[in-house]
Amino acid sequence: KDASAQAVVREASYWLGAPYRYGGRSKSGTDCSGLVMEVYQKAAGIKLPRSAREQCDFCNRIDRKQLSAGDLVFFAPGGKSTVNHVGIYIGDGNMIHASSSRGVMVSGIGEAYFAKRFRSAGRVPGMNKGKGKNENPEVKAAPERKNRSKVLEIRADQLDELLNQKLDSIYGR
Repeated sequence: KDASAQAVVREASYWLGAPYRYGGRSKSGTDCSGLVMEVYQKAAGIKLPRSAREQCDFCNRIDRKQLSAGDLVFFAPGGKSTVNHVGIYIGDGNMIHASSSRGVMVSGIGEAYFAKRFRSAGRVPGMNKGKGKNENPEVKAAPERKNRSKVLEIRADQLDELLNQKLDSIYGR
């Protein structure tokens, strides 16, 4: 697998549990496009536009069947065709995204809510070299963070359950 894509997924996993904040782009509060923008900057040194719609336009469009870890998935939750939600695909039909009601979490792109609102998939220029325009050979992977690397060794459903438990403890549910 592409080291830059692995670094993006690893960095995104560090954000799990961060609360949602419209216009935010830090672990103390972020929205979906802020999450994507910060993860790509930190993990791959790639500067992305701020909004989900601009990120969609920036990416090289790919077919849903071509999705690989680190690609972006775009949705139109308002029921219209305008893209206004983005997630980072992590493999096995799952993405990490910032939910307005639950913060940064793992969700399946095949879940009814997302399947109905899916608009497109995109590959960030410079990722998975040779797969798109605007190649960036200088993309470097983020360094491993020793004490948190095990996050990637658990299944997405286990990760989601752990996140739910964490949120329950935070919000006293």
